[in-house]
Amino acid sequence: MVLKAFVEGGIASVVAGCSTHPLDLIKVRMQLQGELNVGAPKGGPLAVGIRVIQTEGSMALFSGVSATMMRQLLYSTTRMGLYDIFKENWKEKGSSNLPLFKKIAAGLLAGGIGAAVGNPADVAMVRMQADGRLPLEQRRNYKSVADAAAQMVRQEGVTSLWTGSALTVQRAMIVTASQLASYDQFKESILSHHLMADLFCSVLVGDITRFLRI
Repeated sequence: MVLKAFVEGGIASVVAGCSTHPLDLIKVRMQLQGELNVGAPKGGPLAVGIRVIQTEGSMALFSGVSATMMRQLLYSTTRMGLYDIFKENWKEKGSSNLPLFKKIAAGLLAGGIGAAVGNPADVAMVRMQADGRLPLEQRRNYKSVADAAAQMVRQEGVTSLWTGSALTVQRAMIVTASQLASYDQFKESILSHHLMADLFCSVLVGDITRFLRI
């Protein structure tokens, strides 16, 4: 059961991360617009995406996808697996459900640990996504997430892999606690009132939490 939670969470997160990677890359590029050249043209997501394709090729939209996969394998797998472990260990004897405050605590702890574990891949992902916007002579031309991490360690030290980790951990704690705790709470409530079958309930509640971007 424990291994199942880690594997299922990891696979689902990797598929989702790879599918949305181009959008994430465009978001990073938009956030960095004007940093190198204050007078550089700006634009919305579509304009930025088209500009990336025109200047760097269509495959540039997947720059850093190996780091995205690694991040999901480290961060999402850890937080999903640990959340299930905490839930099982914190249940009262003879009880099948966990109180909401314990679900939130489990989410906070699991999210924080997952973010700390996955931060090196997160930093590498952003570096790889942003590299293409630099002038040719300044690009690091990362070959993979391993190459990006190795370059950072050589040039900036091991601690560079945890740049921004404090904020990343805080965000992950809030996201995981709100997402997983609310999912479980809504599902338990629906099932306890016999409003729908377990399978349909899981799909519905999962869609709602994703829609709300919890």
